[in-house]
Amino acid sequence: MTNVTDSAITMKVREQLPASGLRSGRMRVSTDNGIVQLNGKAQSDTEKLTALNAVRTVEGVQSVVDGLEVEK
Repeated sequence: MTNVTDSAITMKVREQLPASGLRSGRMRVSTDNGIVQLNGKAQSDTEKLTALNAVRTVEGVQSVVDGLEVEK
């Protein structure tokens, strides 16, 4: 496995979210030791799951911490 820096992971996640059809401006991304924290708003449970799954596909991501809130 390639050693990917946290900043590179964050950048790739920020690219992956819109590529998955999400409005990434509503989501904040931070990475520490390969653990990605995703915060912000999702419009639906489906959008939230799509975002979490998209993050998991990025090389170097060890785990994802879900801080997304679904707007009611």
